[in-house]
Amino acid sequence: MLPPSAQSAEYSLGGWCGLPSSYATEIMAASGFDWLLMDWQHGMLDFSDVIIMLQAAAIARTPALVRVPSAEPAGIMKALDAGAAGVLVPLVNTAEQARQAVAACRYPPAGGRSWGPARAQLWDSDYSAAGANRSVVCAVQIETMESVANLDEILSVDGVDVAFVGPSDLAVSLGEKARLGPIPGLHQDTIAEIGRRARERDVIPGIYCGSAAAAIAFADLGYRMLALANDAVLLRVGATAALREVRESAARPAVPASPPQ
Repeated sequence: MLPPSAQSAEYSLGGWCGLPSSYATEIMAASGFDWLLMDWQHGMLDFSDVIIMLQAAAIARTPALVRVPSAEPAGIMKALDAGAAGVLVPLVNTAEQARQAVAACRYPPAGGRSWGPARAQLWDSDYSAAGANRSVVCAVQIETMESVANLDEILSVDGVDVAFVGPSDLAVSLGEKARLGPIPGLHQDTIAEIGRRARERDVIPGIYCGSAAAAIAFADLGYRMLALANDAVLLRVGATAALREVRESAARPAVPASPPQ
């Protein structure tokens, strides 16, 4: 699911799932993404939706993360018990919040996750605390200037696997208007610096892209875990392009039919 290391030239492409639909999730998984993420924080999802979407991803054997609502342990543990391969934890502004997220992801003695892996152990007869601790992905979201100010301390927390940038929130935090891709100036420089410092700490740099052009630009900045776009955006872009093509064609003068011979 993830690149082999923070320094690797390889990257992984993920799909973002915010539509409360197992069928939409199956379509995303069948498209060939390396991983999917179920957005429990900002998507239109209840936890019951998260469960059936994880089941849909499992049909295609596509690893799935869940963006939980906060760093509170209960939500993190619930997502992992439901079978998520890992979690994306939003608004991690301090090392203490990062430690809280890491502890909720791992069973003792590495953390404080309580035992109750419900769906997580259904397909793995050898499921164990030690094995789960080794395989779980703990991604923390860097999306405010407070988190940037505390970045070195956050990256130093043992068990943080991914530093995942929220570029739109970071833009708003900088007084910029949110838009796709890096915004030249302080926004782009800050994103590049986050990626550089993450790689130095052997933490994989990840980011939400929103378009192919943005994904290419962020890959050029050294990001290796790229969330290409969300399902709703892909649906809207595809529908808009098809409609535009037909309407522009229909606006052209009709070609007269050839007279009969």
